[in-house]
Amino acid sequence: MTIRESFALVMKAHDIKEKATHESRMKELFETVDLPCDEAFLARYPHQLSGGQQQRVAIAIAFAHSPKLVVMDEPTTGLDAMTTRKVIDLVKHISEQFHASIVFVSHDLRLLFSLADRIAVLHYGQIVETLLAPNFINQATHTYTQQLINALPKADESHQPEKLTLKMQIQDPAQNTVLCVKGFQLIRSQQGDS
Repeated sequence: MTIRESFALVMKAHDIKEKATHESRMKELFETVDLPCDEAFLARYPHQLSGGQQQRVAIAIAFAHSPKLVVMDEPTTGLDAMTTRKVIDLVKHISEQFHASIVFVSHDLRLLFSLADRIAVLHYGQIVETLLAPNFINQATHTYTQQLINALPKADESHQPEKLTLKMQIQDPAQNTVLCVKGFQLIRSQQGDS
């Protein structure tokens, strides 16, 4: 299904039948999410788009019928850091512009800290704790929430990466060469062996 067909399908599913309405709404939303709205782009299939373009098309389609609530399940999975940042900024912008609330499902707590007003922690399908995002780390009380916080990488500027020490012993060029790296040994075959 092309991008145009996907957008039209959602509009029709919400009883918006007029093609002119589809076209004007698609143009408005594609401009908002910084996508072209020319015929060549609209005739593309999802596999012909970059990951970031796919996410922006999905966001535009999600807002096609002006919902008050949008659920986004892992919308940044598989995106590089720069594209993830752009998608997050876009989600913030478009939700404010269209006065919609977003339920953003993610395993990435750091991402949620930068996006959410409130974070609910699910454990085995049950909400075990709900906190305001700025208070999340300091006010979390549930054991599972604490485990999630403890699993976050720590930003320790005093930590220096351990230096690798390499030792090479060459007894005789015709003999084996031994290379030791942190206790691992690699023995190169004798010259002439393959």
